[in-house]
Amino acid sequence: MTIQPESQQILRFVIENGMIRGFELKRLSGFEPVKLVDAVKPLIESHFITASGVVTLDTIDRVQFAPLSSSYEKSAFLLK
Repeated sequence: MTIQPESQQILRFVIENGMIRGFELKRLSGFEPVKLVDAVKPLIESHFITASGVVTLDTIDRVQFAPLSSSYEKSAFLLK
């Protein structure tokens, strides 16, 4: 499985922080909301992270993200 560099960066932040809000991810990554949503959605769909709510441009700042166990188990492979 190949993860885009932007999604790898987001996954790294989520794994390092354990639980992180969207506005913190935006600040750490420097991504605009559209790019952040595009980077987060594949991680949620692949079950690497979970979100506390629906991820949209309007909600991204308020959503909390947390890693799922699979992202810890596969982090060495995913975060090359």
